[in-house]
Amino acid sequence: GLVASSSPAAGEDAAPVTGVFSCEPRNCPPHVYRESVDMGVTELSKASLEILIDSLSAKWLSRDYDLLRRNCCHFADALCQAVGVGPVPEWITSLAAAASSLKAAAVVAAARAGEIDEAYRIRETVVAPVGEVLCAAVSRVSALDEQYQVSASTGRAASLAAER
Repeated sequence: GLVASSSPAAGEDAAPVTGVFSCEPRNCPPHVYRESVDMGVTELSKASLEILIDSLSAKWLSRDYDLLRRNCCHFADALCQAVGVGPVPEWITSLAAAASSLKAAAVVAAARAGEIDEAYRIRETVVAPVGEVLCAAVSRVSALDEQYQVSASTGRAASLAAER
């Protein structure tokens, strides 16, 4: 099988290094594979396939590897489509796509939170540390419990239910 991955370049000025390499199917340490997926047969000749792989190797460089947007599963999809067997099953790339969407949403939310804080200066108005707030809440709950004897009545209700 062919795989696209990242590997560190020697330096910033180093020549582009392809992330494409070959290995036996389901045998690329340290990766663990769920299953093999039969994608069918290509009608490309061996010579055409070698030219295609050289072309893809030039486009799938190690420095462009991205765990969420351009990983080995994305390479497999590009390769399968290029050889004419169609896209890989959606479940193969869906986890990375979902994570990428969540990451993008988190970036937007963080930016929006910053805008809101800047406009309303929320951080400047928060003076009590979380611990103080929690201690005050526990004290208030304890006072209410004492005043209305909630724990005592709950305990009595539980005893009565156990007797029945």
